[in-house]
Amino acid sequence: MKDTSEYHERTYENVMESLVAKEIKRQMKLLSTKVAQYVDPVDVATYSLNRLPPLYAASQRGREQQEKHAQTEYKEQIQTTVRLAIAAVQRDPLRISNPLVEVFDGDYLKAMKSLKELEDWLKKLGLLTVRQIDWENLLTTVKGAFYRASRRGFEGYLNSEEESQFRQSDNPNNSSFR
Repeated sequence: MKDTSEYHERTYENVMESLVAKEIKRQMKLLSTKVAQYVDPVDVATYSLNRLPPLYAASQRGREQQEKHAQTEYKEQIQTTVRLAIAAVQRDPLRISNPLVEVFDGDYLKAMKSLKELEDWLKKLGLLTVRQIDWENLLTTVKGAFYRASRRGFEGYLNSEEESQFRQSDNPNNSSFR
């Protein structure tokens, strides 16, 4: 019998990255729009992370301990380093750089395209309550959309072609959705 259970590869993360990202968002909100346009959050993050200690974790408990440790030991250092990074990267708005770009495989691009299509469809139906769907808010966004659609009644949300497609997927004799 084939094992159909999900396989999750163990991974690790530098908790400092998420803490710095949160601090960058917080401080960027405080900047004027004129200043903010000259500040690239990626540059701020790399500048900051190169000056702060890494805090790696490989489990949920480890992450929580590292976050707690960072709050007590590094909170002020994170705030100061991000502030200095913002000042450092905004000094020269005309500087020329060739940013690193991520190369994505086909599956990732398909997944991102599907996520965007879902976002556009939920917007069109008036069921989207967030500005943008991302992997972090996907589940709660879709659950909320289902809830709102069920409260309003599902009729009228699908055009006839979509409805026909979903009716076929409900048919147990249809093998195209297996």
